[in-house]
Amino acid sequence: MSVVSRVRDRILGADNDGIRIGDDRIEPIPLSQATIHELFSNDRRRLIISYLVRDADGNATLSDLAEYVACVENGVDRCELSGSQRKRVYIALYQGHLPKLADAGVIQWDPDRGTARATTLAMPLAKIDHNVSRIASGVSA
Repeated sequence: MSVVSRVRDRILGADNDGIRIGDDRIEPIPLSQATIHELFSNDRRRLIISYLVRDADGNATLSDLAEYVACVENGVDRCELSGSQRKRVYIALYQGHLPKLADAGVIQWDPDRGTARATTLAMPLAKIDHNVSRIASGVSA
């Protein structure tokens, strides 16, 4: 093993099956770098992934997702959320964000039932997003 490989492995904790960032082991993700960047380029998509993985045990209704995203975006509690704030997010999730996540294979989206379910791709993406957020806020990964 070369010196560069040993240093990289020590810093990243890399192995053949993924990398480690802090205590998180990130599994290989069968998505292109461009696709991952596209998915992460919107706060609403990142919030959906995080909510499904961390708060909803992998399953949520469109209404729950819209409410969660609208509360975060507007910095209010659920009881303070207006109908127009909720509706604006609901429409955007239904028409764009949930289908995009489903097309990438990150969620299973049933528009007829209004339900979303995280796939196995959601967890490693949520870990990456969480670690990037920690790094960006100055908290060591």
